[in-house]
Amino acid sequence: MGDEQARLTQLAQCLQSSLSPDQLVRQNAERFLEQGSGSDGFSILLLRLVSSSETSDAQTSVAGAVCFKNLVKKHWIQQAPDVVGAPIPWCVADVEKDQVRQLLVGLMLSAAKLVRNQLSEALSLISATDFPTRWPSLLPELVQRLGTRNNRDWIATAGVLETANTIFKQYRDAYRSDALYKELKYVLDIFVGPLLALFQESVQALVTQAAGDPQTVTNLLTSIRLMCRVFFSLNSQELPEVFEDAMAAWMGEFHNLLSYENAQITGGSPDLASPIDAVKAAVCDNVNLYIEKNEEEFRPFLQTFVQDVWGLLTKTGVESGKDHLVTSGVRFLTAVANSVHHQLFQGGDTLRMVCEQIVIPNLTFRDDDEELFDMNHVEYIRRDIEGSDGDTRRKGASELVRGLTNKFPEHMAQSVGGYVNALLAQHAADPVNNWKAKDAAIYLVTSLMVKAKSNAKGATELNDVGVNAVDFFAQQIVPELTNAVRRNGDANGNTGTAVLWADSLKFLTIFRQVLPKEAVTPVLPAVLVLLTSSENVTHTYACNALERLLTVREIDGRLRYEAAWIAPHLQTVFTNAFGVFDLPDSRENEYAMRCVMRVITVLDADVKPVALVCLQKLSAQLLETCQNPKNPRFSHYLFESVAGVLKHATDPTLIPQFESLLFPPFQHVLQQDVVEFAPYVFQLLSQMIESRGAG
Repeated sequence: MGDEQARLTQLAQCLQSSLSPDQLVRQNAERFLEQGSGSDGFSILLLRLVSSSETSDAQTSVAGAVCFKNLVKKHWIQQAPDVVGAPIPWCVADVEKDQVRQLLVGLMLSAAKLVRNQLSEALSLISATDFPTRWPSLLPELVQRLGTRNNRDWIATAGVLETANTIFKQYRDAYRSDALYKELKYVLDIFVGPLLALFQESVQALVTQAAGDPQTVTNLLTSIRLMCRVFFSLNSQELPEVFEDAMAAWMGEFHNLLSYENAQITGGSPDLASPIDAVKAAVCDNVNLYIEKNEEEFRPFLQTFVQDVWGLLTKTGVESGKDHLVTSGVRFLTAVANSVHHQLFQGGDTLRMVCEQIVIPNLTFRDDDEELFDMNHVEYIRRDIEGSDGDTRRKGASELVRGLTNKFPEHMAQSVGGYVNALLAQHAADPVNNWKAKDAAIYLVTSLMVKAKSNAKGATELNDVGVNAVDFFAQQIVPELTNAVRRNGDANGNTGTAVLWADSLKFLTIFRQVLPKEAVTPVLPAVLVLLTSSENVTHTYACNALERLLTVREIDGRLRYEAAWIAPHLQTVFTNAFGVFDLPDSRENEYAMRCVMRVITVLDADVKPVALVCLQKLSAQLLETCQNPKNPRFSHYLFESVAGVLKHATDPTLIPQFESLLFPPFQHVLQQDVVEFAPYVFQLLSQMIESRGAG
């Protein structure tokens, strides 16, 4: 016993030393822990230290839990040696694994939050390989630790449910197989009955017993949300019979939760979801799963939930903490609109109310969007033009408009058309202060008109809704772009102006296949001048618009915007495009480099007059990137741009100058063994050798 206590004390001191600011002390401690992690009994020692308040303080316990998690990652499963013929790496022995599995759940549930989080990750790793075959006691133990009716510790119950949620998440995206369904049946047989009983008890307690106690209500809501997530995981593959038989019970409680209100429970901040909103969002996720996967079985409950979600959305504010709730609810209504039950929305008045109460409020540019535009352009661009905005309010509202327009084109044309005209009139009355109205109008028109689109071609099929893309472009988009030329691309710090310029560029990009060449050509100077905009979003959208335009092809396969179209503006194009890299936070702007690459590709042999200047710019960028690679896509477009110049500019008199520009970055890559760039360098060297031979 004394020997074990001494080992625990030594381990605690070592974990404390691993947090030391002294590099030598820290490295020695890490070396000891690394050696210990590869020895028998060390995992048990770590768990005992984590559970002992006498041996370790809170910080040391967290460090011990992290060390245990890392041990599980590295040594729980037998790994193959890195080198053929090398000794087989050490692995935790089966006897020790049994001990860990017996201790882990209890320790995790009794631990402090930070320690519990680390142990939960370790449990997830272990269960992924051992559950249920080598850990048959896990699920019965979790059920037992849920407690009994009227004798619940809701904090402990939440810990059990969090563990179950961690284990069952794997079923959401798992590949269908006989082994998976066998495991799911095992889980369903043991867990779902107690889960439903606990869920009903929790909701009943929420609306009756705990109405006046905020802390108890919060604890209940935490458990209820976790049960909703477990429900989602266990229903993600297909509708299990045990859930189908009890569907009325589950849906009845979901209905109660969507109507639950308690003014005492808040998120503490407008940016944080309240526990109530988190539960309602989880319920919306569940009913959305059912309308998508189990439409026929869910039909008796559909109208109730459409009314519930509709009412919920009309009462939900614009705070960012409510974003998940709103996007989940709108996604459910969109799924209904796209289903055979879309007639629930039938009628002009109904569609008008959808637009007025749900679509317009969630399409409107919020203060949070404005802050993102100004302060975090990378995230704004990711959400807006990279197709990664599935969880934003605007994307959700747009998809709802698109779904309803596919089913009710005439009614939606009338309803949405009226709001578009009203928004444009509002902007016309006071353009400076009402810029958000025009932003919403442009977004609304785009949502209404586009029936099908792709990243490669933009809008490929339009709805016949009485709005002409070319006319709207001429009447609403061209004036904004003309204003950009008049102001030389300078928004002068006015976010509204910059946003409308970005909107206009995005509209041009989306409808590039539809807009005729004679309509686009007059706005090319605006696109080029906006490459110089100080607003990161605006100049990035300009780069994207120009690059995408240069990919448009006619029906016969010819480029619509060929070299002759861009040639008169060649100097401006390259000056402004390369100038983007000198603007703040755009040193490695991948859209700008892709634009440069596309222009070089389209110019083909016509790039010769500017080849040397281009390569001077590119080589400087290349040397900087090779020394400190950051953005793989930017690097790819950079090397492709260099390859494009070398391919088309084969003048023998230029080759020595090309070599003097490119050899320094090439030399750095090869000497410093920058492995991700070596294939590019060898490809370019091959091109240069061929050029010398041709010369």
